[in-house]
Amino acid sequence: MKKNIVITLVVIVLGVLSYFIYAESKKPGKYDEFAQCIEQKGAKFYGAFWCPHCQEQKALFGKSAKKLPYLECALYKSEETELKAKILKEYESGTYVGPYKKELDDMKAKGFLDKWTPSRTEICAEASIESYPTWVYKDGTRATGEQSLQTLSEKTTCQLPQ
Repeated sequence: MKKNIVITLVVIVLGVLSYFIYAESKKPGKYDEFAQCIEQKGAKFYGAFWCPHCQEQKALFGKSAKKLPYLECALYKSEETELKAKILKEYESGTYVGPYKKELDDMKAKGFLDKWTPSRTEICAEASIESYPTWVYKDGTRATGEQSLQTLSEKTTCQLPQ
């Protein structure tokens, strides 16, 4: 009998705790509007899932990070293999004109074309993103490394919440 009461109490406590966690996750984040404004102002945040500075940049926004204009540059192995095969096929047929053209030409000239692997997504290659995090603003200016909320506010004219 005691065992059943203890189990029931544990289930009730876990249920109540789960409800509060769920309810909290549905509340808007403190920086939701700020992050949305940054996107509306044309800024882009390029990063990589493995980059600790990118994770720190996102952490400044807390749960509002999901609202950022974030573009992932890193490739998972399967994506890398698929992209490499597609691009090399086009390159070897002479039809490739994409963002990796110079890289491929250089590797071919050195005799290492078979060793070439895309180091970032096509979106990031087209934007010439070389380090993470990189912020690109609507006016074309760039900032690399973690940016403070104040700096992002100044560059985008988005109001920081109080």
